[in-house]
Amino acid sequence: MDTGLKINNHLVALLKESFSINSNSIDHSVLQEYKIAELNENFRAKLGWLIGDMYARVATKDYIPEIISKEEFGKEVNKTLEKSIIWLDDKKINSGDKQLRNDLDKLAQDNIRKRLDEIHIPSSKEKIKNLIMEKLKSTSLTPEEVTSITERIIKSTTLKTALR
Repeated sequence: MDTGLKINNHLVALLKESFSINSNSIDHSVLQEYKIAELNENFRAKLGWLIGDMYARVATKDYIPEIISKEEFGKEVNKTLEKSIIWLDDKKINSGDKQLRNDLDKLAQDNIRKRLDEIHIPSSKEKIKNLIMEKLKSTSLTPEEVTSITERIIKSTTLKTALR
C-alpha cells in the first residue's frame, strides 16, 4: 500500500465499460495535472493485455458477407455438421440395447450411422396399436375382427387428438 495516496484498502477495477478521450479536444497536461495515481509497469502491461483481450480485433476481412453470404455460410455449416455429427433420437440412446452399445464401440465410424438407422423405435401410435391387438387377441375375436377393431381405434380422431 502506498500511504502517500491514503489508499488503505485493496481495490479491484471492473473493466466492463470503456470510453475514449479525443486527444484533439483535451489538453493532455490537464489529465496529467489531475492524475492521483498510476499503475506500475507490470500492471500497466497486464491492464493493456486485458483490455486488448476484451476489445481488440484482428483487422481481417469478415468472412460474412464479403466472401460468402449469410445463407451460403449457413448451408456450409449444416453440411459440415451433417458429415461430422450423428444426430440420435433420445429414445435410441435410452433404449438400453447393450448389444447396440457393444456394436458401436467396435464399428468403424461410417458404419455407425448404418447400424443406428437399423434400429426401429416404435411411435406412441404403434405402441398403442400393439397393446390393443395384444389385449384383443386374448378374447374370442377372430384375427380379422381384432385387426378391424384395432384399425378403427387407431384411425379415430379422438386418439389422434390425444396423441398430439
